[in-house]
Amino acid sequence: MQKSNNYIRIVVPAYKADDTIVECIDAICNATYCFKNWELIVVDNGLNHNLDTLLKKYPVQILQKTKNPSAAYARNKGAENFLEGILVFIDSDVIIEKECLNRLIKPIINKSEIVTIGNYSKDVTGLNFAQRYKQLYIHHVYSQNDTLIKNDFWTAISAIDASIFHELNGFDGSFKGANGEDQEFGIRLTQNKYSVAGIPNANGKHINAYTVKKLVLNDFKKGITAMSNSLGNKVSLKDNRHAK
Repeated sequence: MQKSNNYIRIVVPAYKADDTIVECIDAICNATYCFKNWELIVVDNGLNHNLDTLLKKYPVQILQKTKNPSAAYARNKGAENFLEGILVFIDSDVIIEKECLNRLIKPIINKSEIVTIGNYSKDVTGLNFAQRYKQLYIHHVYSQNDTLIKNDFWTAISAIDASIFHELNGFDGSFKGANGEDQEFGIRLTQNKYSVAGIPNANGKHINAYTVKKLVLNDFKKGITAMSNSLGNKVSLKDNRHAK
């Protein structure tokens, strides 16, 4: 599907998302107040039970998975046939703020950037200790003065010129689950001389139901993959802000 350069497609991969998807989609719809030309795609990536019912009042198209679930596959599926315009990726457990999309997309519309990533907010109201730690840590590492991101990409809140996304053939579908595919895509962006701009005030709240045990296991698994991606592509592990 070819659209104008300012047309926006928002893609939300949904895996085990019944508990968070309504808040996520409601926040996205509220944040589109300043855009006329946009569409919203939710990719059912497995273990959801009521997406059609939960989202029936929202202007959303739900795509069913056709193969084994992975975040890379879901995002690629959501971006399929959208060749011009701006692709936005939001995770199904992220509640973006009202001005998030405006701040995230404006640099691409203005042609000062072609890829942007947002940040988690400092609002940790209602979150447990593990959730607060994870969110505030991510907020800190993406709020640094150096907003140029090398050899990394972060799909929780991000936007990219659709033509560049398809030029690079999207995410590598060989990655399983949600682990490493975004970093690998970021490495390819840097290798192809495309810059990734951090937008520290394009914020959202992360409501993943973390426990301390889940946090440790999750970060250990992702750390191993980050090391593998970095070593395999001969880039510095320090470029991966999560890995710090």
